[in-house]
Amino acid sequence: MSTQTGVARAHCEDCDWSLERPLDAAGLSEDTNREIAERVVRSHAYKCDSTGDEWGQTATVESEIPGGDT
Repeated sequence: MSTQTGVARAHCEDCDWSLERPLDAAGLSEDTNREIAERVVRSHAYKCDSTGDEWGQTATVESEIPGGDT
């Protein structure tokens, strides 16, 4: 039986990339997993290859991270 408190989810509208990370993943705290998910989402949005532009262009990444700022 899972004691999972939530799942961080994100999806890039530009390249169809997605992320699902349980907030109890890898035996880490919920706050640590939330921070990891937020960083992965920001990183992808900043360097998504979908536009063919150089690194630094931003993609449209929608995220749902329970208890987070995004």
